[in-house]
Amino acid sequence: MKKLLLFIFIGWMSASVADSSENTPAQNTKWDYETCQKYKDDQKLFKEDAGFYDFRLGTCQLITIHDSNSFHDVIEKFSKSASVNNYPMSYFALGLLFEEKYKLGSIYYGIKGTPLDLSEAIKNYEKAAQYGSSLAENALGEIYLNEINLSKKNQTKNSGDVKNENAPTQLPDINKALYWLTLAAKHGNSAAQGTLSDLYRQGIGVPQDYILAYVWENLSVASWVRFNKQPQDEMSVAYFKGAQEERDQLYKNLTPDQKNEATKLIKEYQKNYFIAPNQIDSACTAIRTAVLSINIQKILNKLPDIEKKANKELSLAATKELIKLCGANYKLDGNILIVNIDKDNVVNSIPLALKAKDVIYSKNVTQQDLESHPVTASLVAALKATSFILPLIYNDYPKLDNIHVEVYLNHTDVYGNEVKDLFFSFNMDKALKNKINWNNFQAADSSKVFTNFQFSNSLWIREPIKLEQ
Repeated sequence: MKKLLLFIFIGWMSASVADSSENTPAQNTKWDYETCQKYKDDQKLFKEDAGFYDFRLGTCQLITIHDSNSFHDVIEKFSKSASVNNYPMSYFALGLLFEEKYKLGSIYYGIKGTPLDLSEAIKNYEKAAQYGSSLAENALGEIYLNEINLSKKNQTKNSGDVKNENAPTQLPDINKALYWLTLAAKHGNSAAQGTLSDLYRQGIGVPQDYILAYVWENLSVASWVRFNKQPQDEMSVAYFKGAQEERDQLYKNLTPDQKNEATKLIKEYQKNYFIAPNQIDSACTAIRTAVLSINIQKILNKLPDIEKKANKELSLAATKELIKLCGANYKLDGNILIVNIDKDNVVNSIPLALKAKDVIYSKNVTQQDLESHPVTASLVAALKATSFILPLIYNDYPKLDNIHVEVYLNHTDVYGNEVKDLFFSFNMDKALKNKINWNNFQAADSSKVFTNFQFSNSLWIREPIKLEQ
């Protein structure tokens, strides 16, 4: 029953975050104060389960974090829940909050991350791992992996609040990464299983082994299908489809003897490592979803800081040129509009794009800012390019009405592969198209204006995003 109440509580809070278009403290403090006060007054729960009592208070106040005091107030709630009242899920929450602050606290929490934050994240993730959280084990593995296989030219420069050389521990550390990822994978964590597959395929930190690469990828897909209970939106389906294709390609490339060996290993691995998430991991997944949802919304709210609306109507030729400056190309396939954004083209076009009189990027953003944070630049470019493309499509096809728009980011992933990730998607129709004032359209309006607009959470995890000095 306690588990059910926990899921209902966090699910309700996550939905509230997703539906909220603004998350500034001034606009939400009253709502959070009233809600959290109700939980604070629940003395019956306090007497029955003080650990869950403080955990719920900390979770309720996540959305109010905007400065050092509010951050440490939430940390205090989770710390009391974890260390004093022995509530293991709070260790994971602490690890996640400190990791997010370390990466980009200046954006998420109004306080700049420090090296100490990473030490705190690792310490609390290790505590959560001791209680059996494979999510914590995977988080530790990803921390130590830290883009280990990227060439220098593709590594993110100054992508967070703290540079690697200032980290309190060696980053990357392939031995620690492999230790934690293997532990998580053997405890049934689908993400860790997929990461191990990539490492074996590339021969990073381990001997290259296509059989193990296939076996781990197959197990990762099977675990996701069997145990993933989250709502399946278009983003989830797209990423799952990509994992299936990767698995099938790995199998196709095996020799007949390798396929026979892989089949034997699969039976052994499924018997030992095909494991459903435990109660701790189910709760940790919920808190992680809530924290990342809040942080993504904070990024969206700051988009106006780095892009500015066009103040005059653009000619057709100028519009097409701007689409090129956004690193974009597009194709209408039936009622589906596919827009591709090439990250390298976005970066290469930044000098010219900055000269486009604030049509794409704000004059307050420097070339170094954008080049240091290519996913951020690509997000703004993608949203702007889409706002340029849609009127052209409807002008070219007068009978066109309902369409589904999918925007993809083409880039090199952390394993050196050229990949195409679903960036965001939404629906559009002619009536909505005619209502929008495209000359005054801002990128930050997208999530509010377009129907069924959905961002891909994975992109924010893959590269920390910085929008301001």
